[in-house]
Amino acid sequence: MAGWTLLDFLDGDSFTIDTALQQIVAGTVLRSRDTFEAVCGLLEHRLPVQAAMLNRSLLEDVVVGHWVVLDRDAPAWLVDRFVRHRDAIALHQARLARETQWAMRHPIAELTDTLRARQNELVREFGGDARRDWWDPGEDGRGGGRQVGLRAIAQRLEAAAARHEMFHPRFAGGREPLLERMEAVAQKWFTQFLHHTAVGLPLARPDGVPELVSDPSEMVMFMGFRLFAQQIYLVHDLYDEPTSRPFDEVFYECWIQGFGASPEHLAIPEG
Repeated sequence: MAGWTLLDFLDGDSFTIDTALQQIVAGTVLRSRDTFEAVCGLLEHRLPVQAAMLNRSLLEDVVVGHWVVLDRDAPAWLVDRFVRHRDAIALHQARLARETQWAMRHPIAELTDTLRARQNELVREFGGDARRDWWDPGEDGRGGGRQVGLRAIAQRLEAAAARHEMFHPRFAGGREPLLERMEAVAQKWFTQFLHHTAVGLPLARPDGVPELVSDPSEMVMFMGFRLFAQQIYLVHDLYDEPTSRPFDEVFYECWIQGFGASPEHLAIPEG
């Protein structure tokens, strides 16, 4: 399976972690690796609906990881906001443990007096249940104002690719722009599998024999493969490294052998 080939390429990779931003991005890529490994395993066990649910998380990781790298020249606001969101989660975890007598785990950050004193501030920023996304720049920028959401971030990444600033021709600048449509179409499809909708129920009709209306395995694998490949390329972006030709060769061979792509449409770039 093409998916296992990609996983083998990244397996055992080590990351240089000199900055908090590198830690966030490397952690995102490693989470994506584990998610995609689970997708491949679920598909092998003929559980495409559950694999599609995980692809939803994978696409969010792709968008957020690339957004962080796009802002790497001025990362302080993103890193600070990530840490503040972590602190808001810790305070919420502690509050739930007090109110319900259930503690799912120790709070994710140490509950110092200084942190407790910031509770009202963090509630205003992220909500009482720490629900607001740390990575969302908001309409006013740097987290201020109404949240803009994942689709707006996808649009900004695609625009940066179209201007050849970063991520071209992966998201734009090639045959056609891709990322915004992936977020709008694929993410919606994955979300419909995640929630209780007719898309994910194993029924052809209410009174019929239980079976999926159509087996989504091939498309789930296709999208998961495409998304995880972006995270491998993102590692090169993070460290300002030219794209690895060995990975290019693996990637294109997977398209040909795994998905039947035409070789003449997948010429490996020179260099």
